[in-house]
Amino acid sequence: MKGIRVRLEQDLKAAAARLRRMDGNVALEEIPGVIGDNSPFADEVDTIQLNEHREIGFATRELLVDRVHRLKTALERLREGQYGTCVECGETIAPAR
Repeated sequence: MKGIRVRLEQDLKAAAARLRRMDGNVALEEIPGVIGDNSPFADEVDTIQLNEHREIGFATRELLVDRVHRLKTALERLREGQYGTCVECGETIAPAR
């Protein structure tokens, strides 16, 4: 189980670091007047690309938040000795999974 704990902790650190890096990017894009349709050189394509980039960033952030939550839950279950047991049926989960 030590190998599993180490792997979960590494994955958690990586996901949390990526999330921290993303937060700065999303915040910058949300500052009014930085980029967008109020620029004299902006056109419809620029606006569409900006919105698409922003939406992808939000979706990625949401997936990372969910991953961090699942990794923390897995580490808690490991500490409590419940890791490897199905939450729904209570049966042991095969290591290959």
